[in-house]
Amino acid sequence: MKKELDENVNVGKYSPMVGYPELKKYCALEIEKKHGVKVDPVREIYVTVGAMEGVATAVLTTVSAGQECIILSPTFSSHI
Repeated sequence: MKKELDENVNVGKYSPMVGYPELKKYCALEIEKKHGVKVDPVREIYVTVGAMEGVATAVLTTVSAGQECIILSPTFSSHI
């Protein structure tokens, strides 16, 4: 394990904030194949580690300060 950590720069690191380009391209191809919709993997695909990160990103990018939004229940306090 130590040898792999020392020699492979991709092992034991966080994934890139913008996501792995290969994964995003694959997702875009699958969306086009299954739904007939062409999407830009760089600008229109966002891969998250989990639901909490995805929900937070969606709310923070679409709801402006002072606006109201509906939060479904049940929920966890860390989600709001």
